Amino acid sequence: MNEQQELYKQANAFIGNNLKQHPSTPIKEALDQFFQNHASWGNYLKERLHKEFLSCGPLEKLLNDPEVTDIMVNHHSQIWYKKNNQTLPWKTPFLSEQSYRNFVQKVCLESGIYFNLDQPYVDGAWKNFRVHIISEPLYSNSICLTLRRKKQNSWTFSELKEKQWAQEESIAFIRSLLKQKKSFLIIGATGSGKTSVLNACLNELPDNERIIVIEDTDEILLPNKISVKLLTRTQSDKNLKTFSQSDLIIQALRMNPSRIIVGEVRGAEAKDMLMAFATGHEGGLCSLHAHNAQQALIRLEMLTQLGAPQWNLKAIRQLIFLSIQYIIELSTDRKLKQIYKLASLEDFGFLLEKV
Repeated sequence: MNEQQELYKQANAFIGNNLKQHPSTPIKEALDQFFQNHASWGNYLKERLHKEFLSCGPLEKLLNDPEVTDIMVNHHSQIWYKKNNQTLPWKTPFLSEQSYRNFVQKVCLESGIYFNLDQPYVDGAWKNFRVHIISEPLYSNSICLTLRRKKQNSWTFSELKEKQWAQEESIAFIRSLLKQKKSFLIIGATGSGKTSVLNACLNELPDNERIIVIEDTDEILLPNKISVKLLTRTQSDKNLKTFSQSDLIIQALRMNPSRIIVGEVRGAEAKDMLMAFATGHEGGLCSLHAHNAQQALIRLEMLTQLGAPQWNLKAIRQLIFLSIQYIIELSTDRKLKQIYKLASLEDFGFLLEKV
């Protein structure tokens, strides 16, 4: 046990005893009283304990660094972070398993989510981060916490051009697809920039278009005041009824949408989304996790079948071909890799044409 951990142990015991005798005493007041009894301690140690008890512990610096995109905590002493597309270990741990669990509880309370043995995983939004928590019995080591920073300002195509995201001709072509109200998928691996590109597309749309955005977690920025966002409700919301993306797509159809945008399709809602795109709601967009265009279409077929298990593959492919005209494929270095047109539907499947 190092010096900081020993001091944390002493402070924790002092605060615990203090709260037993004076239950209404704020933790900060009890901690300040503990410091008065240890006036010889340096400011660094005092600041470190303040962060551990009252703030975000060793994660505070990472949380405040805008270049850190992801934070992963497998255990109170096992922390990693992602910066400049590199995953690196963070050498400052939580001082105890209990202080780490207290931080996780703080995140849950502030974001209105919860987990327990019956529901051992949960997704949510905390400050400007997307949150995922999984715990026992599914994760035996501790509590596994994953934080992903949400982009506060959406990209524009002008900024994408400056970042050399793609050639000017390709950006102009995507702009033309939006103007013509073509429906397309934005695909790529984790961290390829799918949500950022989706936001850039929405920034291109006219101010008088009513965009209905449907998401599991709040990430997409609305482009204008007439547009609205619908968010799912999962089992993390205690005893309240759940609402899926399929439920929200059905509601969106009744809200006079100019376009329907699905943040990420990952389940049976694929069928409802495609049906909406194919029945007069043109210009729909969505993102899909896939490493290439062919894989994206196979995944979309499988997800659609989840929502319509009685349909055969031919019917599903016909619906996809009616609903989706193009695929925008992104690379892992957050660049445009390729644009594909769904040129035709053959007996063997889709024929893709590079643009």
